[in-house]
Amino acid sequence: MNVLSSMLKSSKVFLTLDLAKLYKADGTTHRNAEDFFFRNLDKVRECHLHDKAIKGGHQIIGRGFVDFKRYLKTLSNYDLEYTIEVRPFENALVSLKALRKILKTA
Repeated sequence: MNVLSSMLKSSKVFLTLDLAKLYKADGTTHRNAEDFFFRNLDKVRECHLHDKAIKGGHQIIGRGFVDFKRYLKTLSNYDLEYTIEVRPFENALVSLKALRKILKTA
């Protein structure tokens, strides 16, 4: 993060935020990484969306412990590209439907 912080001063360097990777296997967040991204939201251009559970990452949205409401409320203020990152690709539609349901209750 120290190296990235100095690199972010360049107008040509941007970040991708992978929400599930902000979480540890026990469902708590990597606080330093989360703080780093929140401090640098103006440099984030892409966000990867998938859930994370004890059994691992790249889970269908809604089947883990990522707090999508919390993050997407903040991220909605920025111009980002979003990628649903699950396999097989048919699960992307399942994830999209789950995400829409989560966001409706926001």
